[in-house]
Amino acid sequence: RYAIFPGRSYGTHRIEAWVEDATGRRLSPETELVVHRLRRPRYWGKDAPNSPFGIHTNATTRHILMAKAVGCNWVRLHDAGTQYIGWAHLEPEKGKWQFFDEPIHRYRKHRLMILGLLSTAPGWATDWGQPTKSYFERYFQPKKMEDWANAVRVITRRYQGVIDHWEIWNEPWGTLFWIGSYDREKTDKPFRERVIRSKTAAKDYAILQKTAYETARAEAPGARILGFNTMPGQWTRELLEHGAVESCDIISYHDYSGGILGKPQDAPAKRYEEAIGPFVEKLGRVPRPVWMSEGNVLDCPLENGFYRWTLPYDAPSRVISAADRLARYLISQRALGVEKSFLYTIHGHGAFGVRYPWTALVSADGALHPQGAAHSTLAWLIEDTRFVKCLSPCEGVFAYLFSGRSRAVAALSPDVGHAPYTLPEAPGITCLDLFGNPLSGGTPLGTEVVYLTTAREFEALEAALKQKPAGARR
Repeated sequence: RYAIFPGRSYGTHRIEAWVEDATGRRLSPETELVVHRLRRPRYWGKDAPNSPFGIHTNATTRHILMAKAVGCNWVRLHDAGTQYIGWAHLEPEKGKWQFFDEPIHRYRKHRLMILGLLSTAPGWATDWGQPTKSYFERYFQPKKMEDWANAVRVITRRYQGVIDHWEIWNEPWGTLFWIGSYDREKTDKPFRERVIRSKTAAKDYAILQKTAYETARAEAPGARILGFNTMPGQWTRELLEHGAVESCDIISYHDYSGGILGKPQDAPAKRYEEAIGPFVEKLGRVPRPVWMSEGNVLDCPLENGFYRWTLPYDAPSRVISAADRLARYLISQRALGVEKSFLYTIHGHGAFGVRYPWTALVSADGALHPQGAAHSTLAWLIEDTRFVKCLSPCEGVFAYLFSGRSRAVAALSPDVGHAPYTLPEAPGITCLDLFGNPLSGGTPLGTEVVYLTTAREFEALEAALKQKPAGARR
């Protein structure tokens, strides 16, 4: 009965318990239960096609519901999902198709929108030339575009109305995700050292993207195609030279950012500029909407979660830091104008004591991490809003303003060593901590993200932020 908790606060709670006798002598070791109290998501049980919050997860009911509960409304089918939708899995022998409809429909049953991947190729269609068994064997580029076009046609036709957004391949700028051929003579070398990247990789991918775009749009006219799948580097410029912007509806890029987050010109801003800036250089504008289709915030290991007694070793875990860094990362991307951000990944958990740097939202056992509770608050607050501007009410404090029909929100992101700042006191404005719990106006701003929200126009927040608060000790 969660109503017994004092204050009924939001976020992550650890219940510790043991057995003792009438004299207080302990009769058992400590045990614990970690629970999370979250606001009901704005789109619980409903589709949210315009939501900016996405995730990677397998089609396990446990994790689908967990993702939806913390405000993730989209799923991208790469790695966690390639086994359901990748061409290499669907047509392992030419003309012999097998489909995995049940897990695909399970995402939709629980109202996760799907970004499908038109990616991987069976060995018979590539220079690999034999059945694919291991991970990267499936990422040889197709030899014949007619085989690729047929695969796109079959897959998009089957899932029309279930999957309406498709991304073309995954990280084709990476050698192991876009393999041209294979050196069969170097038998003493590991697989990674035997693959050969095409000397015309960008041109090859541009042709692959164009073929998929034209085929999918003809087969499923309502489909929208994500292209480029770029990253910081030369890949964007090379594809622009091959006219790839004409064969996609949305531009996608990947962002794994470390360092300082949540301020102008932070790591996400720099990675966006390096990946997307070439469009402005060449065309004077970004010609398509931009989705960050895969990424995570680095330097915040999640594996130990909020456990204290469960693990058989000392398990210091920076749970607040991990939660705060994720909030800053997503706030920065929204401020950049990125339409959707797909975190990688829920399925990256495995075993305690082993670090999984790509994990998002969950601990090593796959249970929700406090980072997920922070994501819940962020999503609940800025869902259905648009970024307006960033202000700096004092040195080292940055206020990102978002505006929607029913509310306006300011996300305060304090830099390390920021000037003393107290939260504003103004009628109709509520202050909330990283997990959505109320803070009093006049409270000194600490080191984590804090939110201000109002049902009025965003100008009310702007005015409150511009007030000169009385000095306060931090």
